[in-house]
Amino acid sequence: MAKRFIDTGLFDDDWFMELTKDAKILWLFLLTKCDHAGILKLNPKLCQLQTGIKDLDEILKQLGNRIVTVSERLYFIPKFLDYQYPGFPHSKAKAQLSAIEILTKYGLLID
Repeated sequence: MAKRFIDTGLFDDDWFMELTKDAKILWLFLLTKCDHAGILKLNPKLCQLQTGIKDLDEILKQLGNRIVTVSERLYFIPKFLDYQYPGFPHSKAKAQLSAIEILTKYGLLID
């Protein structure tokens, strides 16, 4: 089971406070289900089952530019990298090396 850093001030963040309950649940779901590069292939049926969210596409819209659509049902969370690997892509964390490979594969690595 992967471990993730999470901001203890998340619920105090103005952006997060403005989200609906379902959008908050989806955001936490995405952060915990994405890979170590911040990418997630979303299975709508499984997500709906695990979160109880009915209108997934509408809730995804609420997250705005915090989530990037790479292709159909493939999403990227850009801020994930900065938070998990401070100083990315020059972090000392070994996991960032394979994260860089994944991002390169999808054309998401921006220098």
